[in-house]
Amino acid sequence: MSLIGLVVLFILFLGISAAWDYTNSATFCGTQCHTMPPHYESYERSPHARVQCTECHIGRTFIGVAFTRKAVDAQFVWAYLTGNYEYPIHAKGLQPARESCEKCHWPEKFSWDTARTVPEYSADVQNTKVDTTLILKTGGGSARTGLGRGIHWHIENIIEFKYTDKRQQEIPWIAVTNSDGTKTIYTDIEKTLTASDLASLPTRQMDCIDCHNRVSHTFLSPEQALESALQNKTIDPAVPEIMKKGVEVLTPHYKTDAEANQAINNLEQFYKQSYAAFYAQNTTLVQKAIKQLRELYPQIYYRDQELD
Repeated sequence: MSLIGLVVLFILFLGISAAWDYTNSATFCGTQCHTMPPHYESYERSPHARVQCTECHIGRTFIGVAFTRKAVDAQFVWAYLTGNYEYPIHAKGLQPARESCEKCHWPEKFSWDTARTVPEYSADVQNTKVDTTLILKTGGGSARTGLGRGIHWHIENIIEFKYTDKRQQEIPWIAVTNSDGTKTIYTDIEKTLTASDLASLPTRQMDCIDCHNRVSHTFLSPEQALESALQNKTIDPAVPEIMKKGVEVLTPHYKTDAEANQAINNLEQFYKQSYAAFYAQNTTLVQKAIKQLRELYPQIYYRDQELD
């Protein structure tokens, strides 16, 4: 009997472990638990597509701590079942970066300057490409090693701020703790907030998420979507005016997908009339561009979630 009991316990252990593992997976979070197609699809296109949702939203921590945090999130299941939620959905109460981002990204490591080229395409007949090259002083590191500067200067230096809105976009007060322990305070002189008003506002210490707040859920504008497609050659830049015409058909908020597809399909008639010779010789290129535009539109506008 004891052997049977051990086998049953072992099977239960495997079952519970499998359930725990599955409910921590991105597939569960994105498709089974939440009605979050925009966030799941953008996550799959992101550089963090191999990082599980729970690693950011719950944090990489001891299973006991993770379990209690997950239990608190049961409120979202109830909200879903009762329909007591609002669109668009946005993250609330993320774990500190020390428990998520910095488990992979080493904040004390110094990085040299980074060269980044940003391609843009003009809304002219030739879809003229313009490259902007930026030198990013990435920085970081520790003052002990003579570093602690650049964009990531705040890793070595404590920065706190107060905010007046739930999205933390209105910031009337910033405090910087200097290396000698003193503080330098910056206040927004255009805000008529008294000392008591400031004291009542919530205070947050700046971390990774305050800047990198779309690391896994980037939603592209029509211009960005077109520029990415042209850069990747999923839409050929040789198609005349495709940057301009593509943005024109991707910008409106259509009432239905059918209406959006019809507006995009109408581009073929535009090219037949306005660029007859080009269309005759490059029909496939034009049709491929139109097909790609139809695929881009649902990645820009999510009608059910009221998100773009």
